Formats: sequence, C-alpha cells, structure tokens
Amino acid sequence: MGVRSRLANLAKVFGNSTPAEFTAGETAAQMTPASPFSPGTPIRPYDGYSRTPRGHEFVPGYNISARPRAHERVTFETLRSLIESYDVAQMCIWHRIDSIRSLDWSLVAAAHFEGDVTDAVRLGMAALRKPDRQTPFSTWLSAYLYDVLAYDAGALYRLRNRRGDVVGLMNVDGTTVAPLLDYWGRSPEPPAEAYVQYINGLPWDWLTRDDLIYEPFRKRANSPYGLAPLETILLNANTDIRFQMYFLQRFTEGNVPEAFASAPESWSPDQIEQWQTLWDSFMAGDQAAKHTIKWMPGGSTIAWSNEKDFTDQFSLFLMRKTAAAFHVVPSDLGFTENVNLSSGESQADVQHRVGDLPLIRHLQNTISAFLQDDLGLPLDFLFDLGEEQADRLQQAQADQIYVQLGAISSSDIRSMRYGLEEPEGIPVPRFIYDPRGGPIPLASLYAVAGQIDPSTAAPKPGTELPHTAFGGAEGVVPNPPILTAPLAEQEFGPSALPPAPPPQPTPPDPGAPVAKDGGATTVGITTATGVTGYDLIGRRDDEDEPEDQEKLSKSELTAYRSFRKARQRAGKWRDFEFRVIDPARARRLNQAGRLAVRKAEGQVAVAGLAVQAADTGRVLMLQRALDPEDPAGGTWEMPGGHLEGDETPLLGAWREWAEETGSIPPPGQQTGTWISPDGAYQGIVWTVDGEDSVPLDSRDQVSNPDDPDGDCVEAIAWWDPAQLAGNPAVRTELLASLPDVLTALGCETADTVDDIAKAAASPKGQAPDGADTQSAQRAWPGWNLDLQTVAHWVPLLAAGLVAAVSARELAKAWLALAPAASASTKGERLNQLTTQADDFLQGRGTGTALREPIGATLRGVTIDGYAIGAASAHAAADAHEASAQPGSTTADMGTWTPGASDVARDLVDSLGDGNGLAHMLDQSGSSVQSIATGRLNGLAHALANGVEAGDDLDAISEAITDVLSDPSRAEMAVATELARTANTAAVQAYRQRDIERVRWATADDDRVCPVCDANEAAGPRTLGDDFPSGDPMPPAHPRDRCALLPT
Repeated sequence: MGVRSRLANLAKVFGNSTPAEFTAGETAAQMTPASPFSPGTPIRPYDGYSRTPRGHEFVPGYNISARPRAHERVTFETLRSLIESYDVAQMCIWHRIDSIRSLDWSLVAAAHFEGDVTDAVRLGMAALRKPDRQTPFSTWLSAYLYDVLAYDAGALYRLRNRRGDVVGLMNVDGTTVAPLLDYWGRSPEPPAEAYVQYINGLPWDWLTRDDLIYEPFRKRANSPYGLAPLETILLNANTDIRFQMYFLQRFTEGNVPEAFASAPESWSPDQIEQWQTLWDSFMAGDQAAKHTIKWMPGGSTIAWSNEKDFTDQFSLFLMRKTAAAFHVVPSDLGFTENVNLSSGESQADVQHRVGDLPLIRHLQNTISAFLQDDLGLPLDFLFDLGEEQADRLQQAQADQIYVQLGAISSSDIRSMRYGLEEPEGIPVPRFIYDPRGGPIPLASLYAVAGQIDPSTAAPKPGTELPHTAFGGAEGVVPNPPILTAPLAEQEFGPSALPPAPPPQPTPPDPGAPVAKDGGATTVGITTATGVTGYDLIGRRDDEDEPEDQEKLSKSELTAYRSFRKARQRAGKWRDFEFRVIDPARARRLNQAGRLAVRKAEGQVAVAGLAVQAADTGRVLMLQRALDPEDPAGGTWEMPGGHLEGDETPLLGAWREWAEETGSIPPPGQQTGTWISPDGAYQGIVWTVDGEDSVPLDSRDQVSNPDDPDGDCVEAIAWWDPAQLAGNPAVRTELLASLPDVLTALGCETADTVDDIAKAAASPKGQAPDGADTQSAQRAWPGWNLDLQTVAHWVPLLAAGLVAAVSARELAKAWLALAPAASASTKGERLNQLTTQADDFLQGRGTGTALREPIGATLRGVTIDGYAIGAASAHAAADAHEASAQPGSTTADMGTWTPGASDVARDLVDSLGDGNGLAHMLDQSGSSVQSIATGRLNGLAHALANGVEAGDDLDAISEAITDVLSDPSRAEMAVATELARTANTAAVQAYRQRDIERVRWATADDDRVCPVCDANEAAGPRTLGDDFPSGDPMPPAHPRDRCALLPT
C-alpha cells in the first residue's frame, strides 16, 4: 500500500472534514443546505477525493470464481451449445472466416520506420509461415477467428525459447480463460497474474499480460469479457432452433394422426379394432398402396387433423436477424429471393465496411504488435483489400477536375503522381476547360480581364472594357461557332478587331479535287472539308516506328511477359500497366493474360449474354467491326467479353452486354446456359418478354467499348436461331458450340447435327457446283454473273499466294531460328511463339511477297466487278423507266467472260464511266493490305502451333500451304471486293441516269442475314443516304451479295 493510500485511510478514520477546495466549490455551486431548495451536499466518498475511479462496478471477490464468465449473463457453455446446435450461426461464422482467409497479405515497413526492411520482411515471413511453429498461417488464423466470432474470446499465448525470447503465438481456447481484475477494475499489469485458465473445473494456470494476448474484439466498459454476436440474439437463436426441432419431430415422431375416420354407428369397438388392424395391413410401409383407391363401408367419414402448415417467411426472418448479427449479407449464404444487382452491391459494401473491415484492422493491429513489440521487427502486417485501384481512379478523377478548373497544371500532376518533369523544364500552361469552347488558357483571360481586384478576383469597379476583341485560344474552335460580333467591336467599332492576316493564295473551287504539286489529282478529297494536309517528305507508309520507340515497346513487352509468368504462378490476375504499347493492344494483352490464368485454374474466363425475346424467339447479336487484329472481326456473336476481378459469369456477361450495347439489360430471367468445349467461355440465355423490352431506340449500330478511338462501329440486330447453322457470318467458336447453344435457347434439336452439316455445305455467298445454274429471272442482273466470277478468281488468288511464298523454305528458316517459349501454360507459350513468328515474317519481307499476287488478283476482280455493276445498273434503270416487271431484265455483257479484263474495260468505257473504274483501281491498296495482314496473321499462328506441337519440317510446310491456299478466306475476299466494286459502279450509273431513289435488294439465296433484311425492309432511300445498317450501299458485311435497285 502506498503512502497516499495510507494517508487516505487515516483520513477516513480520524478526519471529519472535506478538503478546503471541495468545500469552496460546493459553496460556489450552492450545493450546501444554506441555499434555498439546494440539491444538497453528496454523501462523503468512501475511497477519497479525486482518486483514480474504478473502471466498472464488480462484485466483491470477483477473482474468486470456479469458471470463466461466472458473473456474466451467459456462460461459455451456453454459447457453445447454441452455436453448435444452430446451423445459421455456423454458416455465418465460417463465411466470415473464409472471407478474411481469402485475402492476400503482406509485410511492409512500419509507419514510423524509414530504413531498409528487406531482411526484416524475410524474418517476419518466416515467423508467420507457422505462427505456432506447427500450424500453417491460414489454419492458425481460422482457429483464432473462430474464437473471436463465436465467443469473442480470442487468446494467443506467447511461445518463448530457452532464453525467454518470444518466437511464436499459440492459439488457446478462450473459453477456458478468465480475466482477473485489479482494485480499479482493470487488467493487472505484470508481474501480477492477469488471467486464470480453468481445466476440468480446476484453476490450471496463472498467466500474466506478458504471457497471453487476450484482447476482446467487442470490448465493453462494464466487463472484461467481449460480446459474442450470438449473445445479442439469444432469443432469436433459441426460437429458430426450436422452430427447426418442431419440423424435425413432425417428420420423425408425434402423437397427432394424419386424419380421423368415423366408422358406421352400428359397429362395435371390437369391429372397429379389427377394421383398424386390417386397414393398417393395407397401408403400413407400402407407399404405392397409399396412392390407390380403397372402398370403405357405408357411413364412414374422414376428418383430417388440423396441423398448421408454415411458409418460409418466418424462418427467413429469423435467418436474416442472425445474419445481421454476424454482419453477413443473406445473399452470400445463398438466399437471393429479394436481391437484385443494385441492392446486392450495396449490401456487399455494408458487409465489408461494417463487418470485415473492423475485424481485419483488429487482426492487423494484433499481428503488427506481435511483430514490433515481441519480435522487434519494424513491420506492419497488412491485408490486401483491393482498394488501391479504386483509390487511384478517384484520385485521377479529382486531378482531372482540378486541372480543368485551372487550379493546377497537368505538369503538376505529372510531377506529383509520377515524379516526371516536362522536357527542358517548360510546364504545360494552366487553363480553364469549357465544354463548349474547350481549354481557355489563363493568359487569354488575363488579356481581356483588365485590372483585377485582389480581394474579389473580379475586375475593379469602373474598369473600362478592353479595346481589343477576345480572339480565343489558337486551335480551339467553339462548337457551334460564335456568329455574333464581339462585345469590343460593338462598343468601339471595327478598330477593336485584331489585324487581318496576310493575303493567302486564292482557294480552289470547293467542289474541285485537291491536287498535289507535280502529282496526280486526289479524287474525293476537296477543300470543302476545311482540312489542310501536309506531305510527309521522305517517309513511306510502311516504315517502322522510330528506333527508340521500338526499343521501348520491346522492353515493355519483356516486362509484361515476366509479370504474366508471376501472375500465373500466383494463380490470380491483375492488369499490367502499359505506358508505351497502344491502348487497344494493351487491353488485348491483359485480356489474354487473364484468360490464361483463369483457364489454368479451371475457371470460366469469358462470358456472353444471349438476350432472347419470348414473343419472337429471336436473339440479339453483334457484328464485330472489321479489325485485322481481331480474329472475330466482321463476324456475328452474342455480346460478351472477358471477366474482370472476381466477377461471376452472369455479372460479367451483364456488364459486357451493357458496355457493348450502351443499354442496361432489360428485366427477364435466366433460362439456360452453355459452356464452350474448352471450358473457358460460358454463354447465358436471358429471356425477356419481347423485342420491345430491349431499349435500343431503333439503333442498328453501336460503338465498340474496347476501341480507344471510338471509330469502330459494330452492327446490332435480332437473329432467328435457325439462321445460325452453317452461316459463315457467325463466329467460328459459336458455330463449334451450336448444338449446346440451340439447346440452351430452347430450340428443337432432334436434327440439329444434320441441319448444321447441311447448312455448312452451302454457306451464304459460296458458289455451288454449277454456278451457271443461277436463275436469270432476277431483278438485279448481276446475280446471274457474280458467282461464276468469284469461282473464276478464287483459285487464281489461292494459287498466286502459294506461288509467292515457298512453304518449305519458310518452314526451314523458321526452324533454323530454334524458336522457344518459356511459359508454363500452352496459351502463354503460343502467344510468345506467335510474337516471334510475327517478327520473323516481317524480317523476311513475307508481307511484300504476298501483296503482289493479291494486288494482281484484286485488280482483275475490280475490273470485272465494275463492268458487272455498271451493265447491271443500266439494265435495271432501263427496266425501271420502261415500267418492266422485276425479274425481266438481263445485263448486256457482250463477249465478256470472267477474267477478260480488256473486254470489261471496253464495256465500262462504252457506258461512259472509265474515270470511276480508274479511281477504284487507285483505291484498291487498302484492300490489298488488309488481306495481306490477315494471311500474315494466319502464317504466324501456323508457325507457332507447329513449334508448340513439335511438328517436323514437312508438317509445318503443309500447314503454311493450307493457310495460303485456304479457299474459304480467298472466297470471302473475292466476293466482298466484287460486291463493293459492283455497287460502286451501280451508284455512278444511277447518278448518270439522274435516278434519285433506290432500294436495298437481297439475293434470293435463303441465307440472308438480319442486317440485310432490315435494310431491305426500310424501303426506298435517297441515293447516297444511309440504310439502317449505316451503309449507303452494299456490302454491309463480308460475302454480302445485296444490290441497289432504282425505285
């Protein structure tokens, strides 16, 4: 006992006065009886004045107890019995445990430490690998969390070596530990004992605070014990357990029969007993007999017992209260009756913010204290909560707002966020961004502001208006343009306008084509566009990137490959941050990496949403934009894409559908699914009431969200599932899963395989045997000529490509490089090998070799197509002017046959459109480049697949030949180019004939797609106007045979 305590005891015994300062204070507060109606002087204290108060009231002899929680409302034994009997509580506890165990964690430098922690991290990781020297961290954490969530009695014993140093933490059953109190109601400090462990009802061990970590998660001021979640809902848990027991007993035993039967009044008790025995022999143990008709004596009646039937509403109510006590969202336990996307996300956010986050921080503090205080390591233990990406997005949005307000410059952001300085130290000027006028530099504001009042940042009162008109920032054009005179001009006249620019050369006629000095006229580009062009002297379009940029790209790709390997080993993907590679390619690389990781883990990586209208049975599909880098370019499929983060296939398909269509998925229900053969893609059928339910607002085109420039436009249309089978316009992967797709869509699939095979044998636009059998009775005469023309040029194109490249020499040179890939998965290795093959083909000039035969073939196709289009258009115009019946016209092609280019040229000249043909031939370079790029991609994949499969020289040579001679791709290129040239010639012919209205006509080949159907149904349009697909004339897609007819 201290001196102060001894003096206080003496004062209690011998003293009879209150300290002077308290007496003076009572008088000042008028707490004495001398004041009228005074509240009175309080009873003199037992312990003294201004002494340390007790933390809470406890019974005398609190530490003298026979078991833990002896003075609490609920004992540990009661809590354990409830938890082990209550399934909902167990589900909630383990859901919380698994939720936290699923998080990644790391060790970082403590907030107060600025040195190198590399060695400390290594030691800390070794200590936490098995915190109790026996159990892995995840299992050890599970045991600790169970005691916290079930009883709020997590206890960790500090393991020590012989020297007394702490070397680990061992889980101790917290229900065996009873905290002790000191005089003030607090936990005693060492060396006094602070805890007693009871085993089999006996005080087993005394422990100090240096021995045991006992920190309740839900600490209360009036008890040294924590508050378990189940302790807050004891009545609810007891009710739910009894409710379940009632149903268990109802299905196992009871004394209330199913029904009561009344026997005829004339029966004696013995007869009733005999009939009961006979009846039981009929029914007992025979389920089949219970469902047959039994005849009964006359006068017998049946009265059913009045047992109550319960719905699940009451049990769900009890379950939700329990889930709320444990901060668990019911939908996470599988109860999703009243959950939609919006409420599910908000509830998940509440669970994280109120449930997981406080417990995670409790764990972080406990383990960090162990590392710092017990092991002496300057480390903090942190869970990865996935908030970094969201924080970076919010920071970027805030930075953008500040930059656009003119508060800071983009150079400030560059320096603060990335530590980068502007070249030569010249910062980007600050500006204020106006949505209508664009960025307005502060210098422009200063130029027109005049004298500024520093206190208000406004012009000083009486300041005159500037005598010069505000010219705006150079390069910023208001939209729409300002048409009124500037205020300065209105006030001070024309003198306020800036000096006129020096005389400019006389502009050419706006309608005339632009001609380069010493060069040919550039047809189709006029000065009416208002665009000034500049020649890039000494530069060719096919030149490579600058050397330094190429090095940066290769370096970044190398870093990406290493990053991808690390993510595959970790089994979890996060996007690589590209800085040099263009955004479109960067997105594809990240998607490929995510796909490889998910496939290696046996997970679905891509999901699509097939929205099906219940009223028509049709499905909404997208046609991908023509992109040489996209293997699905130009084909139709369901909207969908790669999953992100921890998305489920349904959520990912919903998000992709919304991004690609620009609309929120309509109300409906999931009615089917299918999985691709490789398991990486899952399609989900979402059935809606009707096509009107989809809010497309009559749009037939959407923008590709993956295109950073926003100039890739994709078609969107409703498809009849019957049109999918064998359709070359449909994506190959979708056709491979078509039987499963049709089954998921609810189509009749008895003859599905036969139908697909039959349809595939005659795809749209493909010339069947005997192409000359096409009916001559067509409204567009070209339909009698196009298929035989395609049949003529396709083998020539394939033969030219095969002759341009020696397959054996190419394969031999490729194998001589000894290409190899170090990735662990097949997909990653193929990506690495394909990149090497691309570089190999570019270095050999294979693209140049392919462009020569492609150019020669397309030149002949263009000449033939232009002749067919011009002659057919004039024939159709003659028939229209003569009011002839559709189908009664033929084109006069003279002596022309497919491939007779000279005859075709003469025919075009005779029709008066030789200049149009010359222009088409000049513009064919882009088509040649596109086809060559596609063949190069195919060759790169063939070379990569050959190395991956271990093929020999002959096998790889054969694969190269197959790519070059592929008749399907050759047919698609020839048919599409022929249709484009023929319809261009038709448009020119109609303009010569002063025809102003045309209609879209589809070929009668039973393979018409929904896009062309919609264009035909749209009716006549002014020549040059767009049809619903966004095209002024065919083709709207590859292999399109449609044409324009006068009306």
